[in-house]
Amino acid sequence: MLAICTAAVRHDSTGLRNPQAANRRGVFVNASVLKIKLAMAIIGISSIALLRTFIEAGNLGSNRASFTESGVMWQVLIHITFVVSAIGIVFVDRVSDATTRSPAE
Repeated sequence: MLAICTAAVRHDSTGLRNPQAANRRGVFVNASVLKIKLAMAIIGISSIALLRTFIEAGNLGSNRASFTESGVMWQVLIHITFVVSAIGIVFVDRVSDATTRSPAE
């Protein structure tokens, strides 16, 4: 992915290095985009683990249970924390983007 972005920045339609043109095309990756993508990846991994826990939740209270009720509760709370923090990251990014954008854009 980084190689594709670097190539797009180096070679625009005029053949010159022009990061602004790459940014207008949506190819340029900045820190806020990477933060959001990382948060979404963490939420995806947490969702898969939580789904596995919910599938095995039918065995709670038996000898075959690999999770306890408090373990399921903690997994849900951790997942909710990931989701809320991702929403917070997106909110802060949108607010900071709106305040740094000039009226001419």
